[in-house]
Amino acid sequence: LFFFEELIREKSMIVSNIQNWQSTYFRLQKFTAGHCKMKDITPDFCNEFKLFLLSSQISKRKLKVNSASSYYNKFIESIK
Repeated sequence: LFFFEELIREKSMIVSNIQNWQSTYFRLQKFTAGHCKMKDITPDFCNEFKLFLLSSQISKRKLKVNSASSYYNKFIESIK
């Protein structure tokens, strides 16, 4: 997840929605148990992460679709 940590550092200087980036990182960390390298990211990995986000819960509440979509878009932006 080093690549994502570096991206957050870069974005924190210029992006006003840093919390979305941090939340995306938190979800990605949970999904991967903290272990993910760029070579691990495949189309299947991306689809599984999307499903993970859509089924995630926050304090007994399901993550809203708009939030899941935002987090997924941040993730996709990070791997381009």
